[in-house]
Amino acid sequence: MAKVELIKDPQVYFDYLSSDEINVLDVRFVSDEMVELRYEYNENFVEPNAKTNVVIAAFTTAYARLKLYGVLDQLQERVLYYDTDSVIFVSKPDEPEPPLGPYLGQLTDELKEGHITTFISGGPKNYCYKTSTNKVETKIRGITLNCTAMQKVNFDVIRSLVYLHAKCNVTGQVTVDIPLKITRNTRTKNIETKRMRKDYRIVYDKRFIVDDYKTLPYGVYYDPKRPGGFGGAERLYEDVKKEGRFALSRKEIREWLMKQDAYTLHRPIRRHFKRNRVIVGGIDQQWQMDLADMQSMQKFNDGYRYLLVCIDVFSKYAWVVPLKNKTGPTLVEAFKVILTSGRKPEGIMTDQGTEFLNKHFRALMKEKTSNCTIRTMKRKLLSWNV
Repeated sequence: MAKVELIKDPQVYFDYLSSDEINVLDVRFVSDEMVELRYEYNENFVEPNAKTNVVIAAFTTAYARLKLYGVLDQLQERVLYYDTDSVIFVSKPDEPEPPLGPYLGQLTDELKEGHITTFISGGPKNYCYKTSTNKVETKIRGITLNCTAMQKVNFDVIRSLVYLHAKCNVTGQVTVDIPLKITRNTRTKNIETKRMRKDYRIVYDKRFIVDDYKTLPYGVYYDPKRPGGFGGAERLYEDVKKEGRFALSRKEIREWLMKQDAYTLHRPIRRHFKRNRVIVGGIDQQWQMDLADMQSMQKFNDGYRYLLVCIDVFSKYAWVVPLKNKTGPTLVEAFKVILTSGRKPEGIMTDQGTEFLNKHFRALMKEKTSNCTIRTMKRKLLSWNV
């Protein structure tokens, strides 16, 4: 295996070049004072360590993993989180629990006192919990949880981010300032202390979350070899039911599928009542407008609650403008932004919402457009010539 050494002493550098024990693979002059040397040991000169045994190490690692799999198989859906050598699970009076002991291959209770009342996981190496004694423990890989960092990343913040990710399919983010971070400059290879920032977010890409926080592995739906792979709700339900590992209802399966792009973008559209096609003869002959309701996300979007969505039917060119409310004056200002693109419609189709059927919007249309007609889905409303 190749190794890298940063050398400042010329004598050490020449010792490496003239040594019979190593093969120098590459030399890079980082600066006038430093050399980066990549090398590997010759097989004949590698001295075995009398205190290590690869066979025993491999056996210990594999045996621990097999014991973990045995525990997971016993606990089934009671498992909340597990790592290489640990597992967090729900304890029930009538359900068996893994035996505890101090010896190799046995589990130990790391909680010492009390029990976990609330557990939250934001991904691998990323969880927190609260115990019956009101003790809060947070574990996040890559972030040193000192006093400053705990103000940004704590139990309440992680719980909010997990809820957003699971219920709203939104990945929130928190930025943590690290004022004194010891790191190596990738260009000069010198050790430096500098200010850094780390972005914390929920990373949950190993399994899929359903609405009650149960999860499905990738292999069930996203495996084309499975009967339920890339299929409909009924096929997926029957596949999961036959496997017997997850107790999910048809409703939970359907709700989960509606959050998957592979399903919503490619499933066949079933039209129970076919409408007439909208046929136009050219660009800007007819626009369609509507409001997208984003009120559930307003606290994450600076108070913006709606999106004004406008599309040219012929070219499919679209505009989107965020709104904090849907009053007439607000809609007028948003539509002015669209008109600054230099394009004007000959006709506009909307629904019968009062945000479009008000004096402010009609006045703007008379002022900014000519020969424009506004229609709703049922009847013609306004028509004028300027």
